[in-house]
Amino acid sequence: MKSPSSMIALLSFAALFGFSAGRAGAAEGFVQISVGGAFTEDADFDVDGLGVITDVEFEDSVSIDVGGGAWFSPTDFLDLGVQGGIGYFRPTVETISGFDDLEFHLVPFSVLGMARIPLFKSDRLPHGIIQPYAGIGPTFLLSFLEIDEVGIDASAVGFDVGFDLRAGVNVNLTHLLGLFVEYKRTEVDATLTDGSDDLDVDFATDHITAGLGFHF
Repeated sequence: MKSPSSMIALLSFAALFGFSAGRAGAAEGFVQISVGGAFTEDADFDVDGLGVITDVEFEDSVSIDVGGGAWFSPTDFLDLGVQGGIGYFRPTVETISGFDDLEFHLVPFSVLGMARIPLFKSDRLPHGIIQPYAGIGPTFLLSFLEIDEVGIDASAVGFDVGFDLRAGVNVNLTHLLGLFVEYKRTEVDATLTDGSDDLDVDFATDHITAGLGFHF
């Protein structure tokens, strides 16, 4: 792992997973999908043979996330859970030294320890109507870059570890169906290689999404 934050995220997930695993008999499973925007911060590019290109700007992109997991109820006022998911976003660079529309295709695989507060419980909705929640854990980022310019046809790939931190609110419409809005922060110090040269770039991204969850 490349940063202390990645280790903190992994340890936080392990602690919540270990506690939740002991509550497996009271599990509530779920699957969900969300769509929104990804807003990647400016970054420095460290390119073998070219040096450092500073303050590279990214365009905003669509952020998609599909995941699932389980919630456990160790107390009446706090639920703990585990969640896994896969996402996709595509930060695009407008121009770097003549290269137009440089696109990074990023696919994060996140494994999270989660916590939520079930509010306004009822017989019809025993897990609450409104559920504020938060989670943290490691994310494993698959990154791909293709350069298709005059005289250049190359691609680079990378696989790196960072962290995923998120918070949101879920509203249960029925005991099976819920709607949620979510803020997510992903940070990965990525290295892409074409087999000979490397490109180092820190992808620090804020995601704001809304989605639909199915609970069982």
